[in-house]
Amino acid sequence: MADVAVALSIDVLHDLESASSLKSLLSSSKDVLFNLGSEVAKFATQPVKDAAAAKPSAQLTLTAPASWTLPNGIVFSLSGSASCAISIDTASETFSVATTLDSDATTDIVAGPTAGIAYINIDLDFSIQASASGSGTVSGIGIAGTASGGRSATLSFCQPVSDSLNTLEAVKQAFSQIVFPLDPTRIADMQTGALTRVLFDGTFNAELDVTYGLGDHLFAAPGVASALASAEKVVSLTPPSVEINAGVTGSVTYTHTDHFALVIDKSTATVATAYLIRVLASDAGLNAALNVGVTTTNVSVAVDQGALQAVVKDVTKSDLLATAVVKAASTPLNNLVTSLNARLAKWAAEVTGEIGLSAGLASHKNRTALFVFDCDLTSPALTTASWSALISGDIIKAVNAGGLKLQSGSGVSESLKRSATINFQFFNLFSFNNVTDFFSNATAELGPDGTIRFHASIGDESKSTTKTSFSAFRIYFVVAASSDAAGHVSTSEVDLRLELSEANRTKKGSSFADTLSLSAPASAITDAQKALATYLGGHPTGGVTLIYNIKPSIYSKLAFSAFAANKPAPLPQADDQANWSAFHGATSSLVPDLAFVSALTYPVWMDYNRASIDQPGSTIVPDRRHVGNPAAGLAILASSATRDLQGFFLQASQGFMNLCEDLSILANKSTAVTDLASYNTMLGFITNITTNDVFLDYAIPTAGALLHQCSNAGAQLASVVDLPSDASSVTCTLTLS
Repeated sequence: MADVAVALSIDVLHDLESASSLKSLLSSSKDVLFNLGSEVAKFATQPVKDAAAAKPSAQLTLTAPASWTLPNGIVFSLSGSASCAISIDTASETFSVATTLDSDATTDIVAGPTAGIAYINIDLDFSIQASASGSGTVSGIGIAGTASGGRSATLSFCQPVSDSLNTLEAVKQAFSQIVFPLDPTRIADMQTGALTRVLFDGTFNAELDVTYGLGDHLFAAPGVASALASAEKVVSLTPPSVEINAGVTGSVTYTHTDHFALVIDKSTATVATAYLIRVLASDAGLNAALNVGVTTTNVSVAVDQGALQAVVKDVTKSDLLATAVVKAASTPLNNLVTSLNARLAKWAAEVTGEIGLSAGLASHKNRTALFVFDCDLTSPALTTASWSALISGDIIKAVNAGGLKLQSGSGVSESLKRSATINFQFFNLFSFNNVTDFFSNATAELGPDGTIRFHASIGDESKSTTKTSFSAFRIYFVVAASSDAAGHVSTSEVDLRLELSEANRTKKGSSFADTLSLSAPASAITDAQKALATYLGGHPTGGVTLIYNIKPSIYSKLAFSAFAANKPAPLPQADDQANWSAFHGATSSLVPDLAFVSALTYPVWMDYNRASIDQPGSTIVPDRRHVGNPAAGLAILASSATRDLQGFFLQASQGFMNLCEDLSILANKSTAVTDLASYNTMLGFITNITTNDVFLDYAIPTAGALLHQCSNAGAQLASVVDLPSDASSVTCTLTLS
């Protein structure tokens, strides 16, 4: 016998209970009928248990347009052509969401199956129109509404019913018990076991507080081998952990405009779970005018002196070092607080960063749970204050009112906790038999990147002029390390780091910031240049710090003309010439006042070097490792007012060529850990260009030439500019990988 088409309708005004939201909030007194497709209608007189076993689904059609106005002024509207659906199953619909910003892995939010229960799942594709006075959009936050026609229905309501009911009674009961999730007065009226989701565009105002933990320990040393040797001693240090109270607390307030969903799972009679989710633009009707993004409105970082002193004492076992760190971190405008403030602001709003809210959302391919709340259904504050505040976009007020509690470790707060760390950095630990000896000889300082540093001098670092030079120009290798309970050490790759600082700039002319112009063209360079130019334009005497973080894939390509048996390479010494030309070009570009440099060439340097180590007119192979008698070298230069200055440049260019070799030697893992000859030579050159008056002009070209040589090796560039709220200084970190 052929199937007979069955018609079944739900009349909102006549079939639903008087307290039903669909009935009581209907904006018109005209009849509104939902027609159920035959796939479901054919089960009308059968037990809903049988329908649930068959899992039918069908379209819902509306006989006429209709709208429902909530007490807070938000309007839900259905057109006659709205895409709506109904299904019957043993469980609710499944809403899959990622629960962290750091992974695309998803968790299913689903109700059922439960013995004796069937689920009527209703999808209604409303258009939602917000009321400024009701939703809070008058102040820039709240629900802005959404259009129908997206990939997913605007409202999904999954209603549990007794599976002993016949299907028609079960469907009527499900429609009667639909609750609009954006109605604060009815949120507690959801049936136990019900699950609902609503999609909308809007803006939320949020505040997160965090206690900073201890990030991976960093080990700095003159070379790759010595840095790795230092890292092996991590097993003797207090293991880092985000759960350790590192003595710093932070707070960030921000606004987030996006496409959202609110999912409510009422699993018990007294507690429901609410998920605030960032959905995909295709889920709901796309609002092309929506300015999606995150804006940081306030950040603050505070040092708990007692906790900070305790964690430093725990790591170093030194009261002296712990006191020194607390003293440094308690002074106004210290590097720790200013750096953490800048990083916290970027955590929320920086799209291009490696970690953070905006960066995580930009890279996510799935719907993401931002906040998960426990809703206390027994608290009057839920309906009188908390839910209204949440719908109005004020998460801070919603939580403070008492009806909502943010689940620990949920979504955004978990991401912030993992990224809110401070790092201890240990310089030259390799040179000591044990960590006790190291800390007994170490001093403490706050690095320009916000690290807490412990430095024990080795080699020529103990010279006062070298210590002075560190405040302006510092080169070292650094590796992050941690160990597990069994003592197995894990390390990151070893980076070459160059730190350049100009504190309280008072002079006009070249800046370390200008070295960025010598990099290969890249958007990261352009962005950094614009940010630094803006800062220096408004703060010409402000402090500037550049940190070049160079990955091994790049610094391993630095080349030089190698010596053999202490003899210089035969001409043409192509790699040395390339390094010399990079330094010459950097000087001409960055210090244009030294006009005499343009006439100097590599052959002129060769003649100068020969005259200095042998005699004028000599034809021996030039030897950049030997200085000889610089005064004798001047004899090959034409007599002029700048002849002495030309000689200083030629000496500096020779030093740069040696620097390239020294860095290459130090970058070699097989270099003996205790061999400090190359390091001491490098320190001597850097000290000279940062403390010797006649060579001061060449610190900036040295940095620029290094950047040029590294970026020419095919580097991928990424930049981060940190500007503290007090604008006393700016720090730019450029990573070359």
